[in-house]
Amino acid sequence: MRYFSTEELSYLLEEDSDPCISIYLPTFVKGNDVEQNQIRFKNLLRETGDTLQDYGFRKPRIDELLAPLRELLEDAPFWSHQENGLALFRTPENFQTYRTPVKFQEISVVAPRFFIKPLIPLINENEQYGILTLDLKGIKLYSASRYHIEERPLPDVPVNIEEVLKYDDPEKQLQFHTGTGQSSDGKRAAMFHGRGTGSDKAGQKKNILRFFLAVSDKLDARFRQDNLPIILAGIDYLHPIYREASSYTHFTKKGIHADIDELGIDELHQKSWKIMEPHYKVREERILGIYEQIKDKNNTGKDLESLLTAAHMNRIKTLLIQPGEQVWGQYDLDKDKVSKTEVKEYKDVDLIDLLVAQTLLQNGNVLILDKEDMPDTPVAAIYRF
Repeated sequence: MRYFSTEELSYLLEEDSDPCISIYLPTFVKGNDVEQNQIRFKNLLRETGDTLQDYGFRKPRIDELLAPLRELLEDAPFWSHQENGLALFRTPENFQTYRTPVKFQEISVVAPRFFIKPLIPLINENEQYGILTLDLKGIKLYSASRYHIEERPLPDVPVNIEEVLKYDDPEKQLQFHTGTGQSSDGKRAAMFHGRGTGSDKAGQKKNILRFFLAVSDKLDARFRQDNLPIILAGIDYLHPIYREASSYTHFTKKGIHADIDELGIDELHQKSWKIMEPHYKVREERILGIYEQIKDKNNTGKDLESLLTAAHMNRIKTLLIQPGEQVWGQYDLDKDKVSKTEVKEYKDVDLIDLLVAQTLLQNGNVLILDKEDMPDTPVAAIYRF
């Protein structure tokens, strides 16, 4: 899967060709329902062609625009490797597809710009966190979000304990293995081989601490720069030793206590999100609390026209929207004027979608909230002070 980021968003928004076709659909990964993927896509293509015709495009032009999309209908390997959602973007010059873990609602939009609002869960920076796996045979770092996990490179970071201890006196070197059975308390133990002063428990911990100090010496500055919550994952006894070694203060209180060798990456991801999900719910509640506290002090807004102006002036810190809400119309930046329409015409865009895009491009945050969690409006914002 091509991971969708703010860089991908910027790429889509740089397109200035007419028309821009955006198609979203949910897709099935396995089972008999997989056959529905192509049927749904075929129906959306028919709808897109009808829309182009309604907007005055001639048949040869429509056929040219939809040709690469129609070719996908016959691409069996393409449809056999799907995730939960599929997003497709077409202009006269370019064609992009994204398989995503987000299950979309079916929609086809033809407009002068791409429709990007369904992608918010994939591009919202606030949903990112890190996972550091503690394994004496190999440290790994992952970046993750609710829908994504990806191993990150660790240049110049000692990844195993032997690398740190290899220059020690051979009489004091230890070999570490974690493939032992469980101890009497049910926790997996570590096996240490070696002789000399390092073979007692205090010496063993000292050597592990040395390893983790060497790792944290390289990683702490990187963690502080990103300032993301980090989940520690590994056998129980390694967690407090790493916390002692590191000066980073944004580790989650809960960690993943398991033998990393027995966890696949998908299970690691699932366990990590169970830890992070309550944190984001608390964050949403905190942001809503801030909105309520300052809403009468000219530091918030909920009028769509004024919010579009604020977004283009880089004033929006956090934008709150509810899913599925659309307002079609046009925004004239030079005149700072909004015109709305009940029935979408070709030049009309979803004004909330435009607001979302501009907020993200100005490094603002966007939160999607259920209707009952929103303030008394489908869109609201907290301004930068």
